[in-house]
Amino acid sequence: MMIKNRKSMRFLAPLTLAAMICGTFSSVAFAQADGPVSQTVEGAGKIVTSPAEIPKGIGESTERNDPVTGTVSGTLEGTGEGVKQIGEGAEEIIEAPLQIGE
Repeated sequence: MMIKNRKSMRFLAPLTLAAMICGTFSSVAFAQADGPVSQTVEGAGKIVTSPAEIPKGIGESTERNDPVTGTVSGTLEGTGEGVKQIGEGAEEIIEAPLQIGE
């Protein structure tokens, strides 16, 4: 399917975003269930989605500053948040088997 004009793209982009959000909420609902498996899934999700913190940090920092400063500081902020999220995900994965007897 080839997009022929901008009007169809304006329709397709929000539709794709809505589908992605629905998929995210369904995985979050599964991960919020109690148990070691759900905690492992949640930790893995944090690790997998951690690279998304870099463009998020760039976007947020660029809104506050000029583009060059926002890109540099946003990259550093996003990298820090991503590393933090990887650590939290690893912690959840490691702690998941320990909660079996609780």
